[in-house]
Amino acid sequence: MEFREISENRRVQRPSIEDEDLESASVGLKGEFAFEEVHVEGGEFSGTTGEGRLTRSVLENADLSETVVDPLALADVRLSGCVLSNSRWSAVDARRVEIVKSQVVGWRVEFELAQDVYIGDCRADFASFDFASVKGLVVFEKCRFKESEFSGSLAKAVFLDCDLADADFSAVTDARGLDLRESKLAGAKGLLSLRGARVTDDQVLQVAGDLAREVGLTVD
Repeated sequence: MEFREISENRRVQRPSIEDEDLESASVGLKGEFAFEEVHVEGGEFSGTTGEGRLTRSVLENADLSETVVDPLALADVRLSGCVLSNSRWSAVDARRVEIVKSQVVGWRVEFELAQDVYIGDCRADFASFDFASVKGLVVFEKCRFKESEFSGSLAKAVFLDCDLADADFSAVTDARGLDLRESKLAGAKGLLSLRGARVTDDQVLQVAGDLAREVGLTVD
């Protein structure tokens, strides 16, 4: 069992994958699928529709743009260098999942459960993230979220060195324990929905004008 250390004795469990056990394959998320212990390197799978599960597997440099998947179960999965842009993934059950160095612009994803999910070094502009239930940690690190939307529960979520300018949190229902202290928050929308989130003194000063406008004050 391997963990990614975050901060303050917090950590997120990494996917349990034995690379030597993986079978090289060229498969996408199409039709009814159930893939286990596969390694997908490259491949053009854009625009497909499917439903199924992916277990103890690695996808690298695969084009999964404009895919529609509903439902989708991911357990011990790592996506690296993939393109998920303009895809729609619904009813996602994600347990020990990493998505790194990937293009997720316009990705619309609805997590029924997110447990130990790490998304890092990704461009996530114009994306939409909905979390019905969160267990363990959900960590975003070094991501950009220009005009992206967050909804549902962000309890136990952590944003590390992310750019949240123009991100919209208006539809967040639970922000207790949400950690925003190491990210750029100025310019974000829906700040009144973030009750219980952790921020720094400097961030409070940076968003003071935005908060005032949200409560209806006129700032001269």
